[in-house]
Amino acid sequence: MRLLLTVPALLLLLGCVTTEDLMPPVVIHTPLEPDPTDQIELAEWWTNGRQMIQLKEVGTYARFNSTNRYREPAEHGKWWQQSYAVLWLEPYRERREVRRVGITKIDGKLALTVGKLEPMHALEGPPPVPEDGMVGRWQGRFGTLRLGADRRYAFSPPAPLPDRPVSLAGHAGIWRLIDGTVLLQPDAPNIQPIRLRTRRDADDLVLATAVGPLRRAQE
Repeated sequence: MRLLLTVPALLLLLGCVTTEDLMPPVVIHTPLEPDPTDQIELAEWWTNGRQMIQLKEVGTYARFNSTNRYREPAEHGKWWQQSYAVLWLEPYRERREVRRVGITKIDGKLALTVGKLEPMHALEGPPPVPEDGMVGRWQGRFGTLRLGADRRYAFSPPAPLPDRPVSLAGHAGIWRLIDGTVLLQPDAPNIQPIRLRTRRDADDLVLATAVGPLRRAQE
């Protein structure tokens, strides 16, 4: 009687293969993080609780060494997205070191990995800070002061009166809030910085000047 062997059985007898070799391949369906088929919309603001990045729609960015957008950014530059997993930062400076930023997911949430910094997660908007309460128009005998959310200010002196001549011209520049004092740093080099102390007056926040307080004006 002849023994008929199938090809797999013959290979086993010859020792060429093992039973594992004859098993069907195991396909592991592990989704990529993030999935390249996902529609990724990068938010404008990202933070890890200590640093922060603003990705503007016009293709520029600002990197902060704090979570206060009113502080001077540590870096400005251009950014662009290469793929679903990578974007690039190119700072505005002489030595332009283009930096790779990974786009990934951590615990199901989109995150950016920037160098050695802790991963940054998306925010709906910049974190609230005391400067937010200063933005707006302030008026008084001193004049009119507008503090912008873009860290810019514009000052207009009051109209001259017989008993109150104009002693300060209008100017504009950068403003900051430091230890309860609004510091105005004019763009014009011939105008000295101005410090306006914040204080409470009948539960209203005012800016103190030598000729009376500046109060928040209705927009």
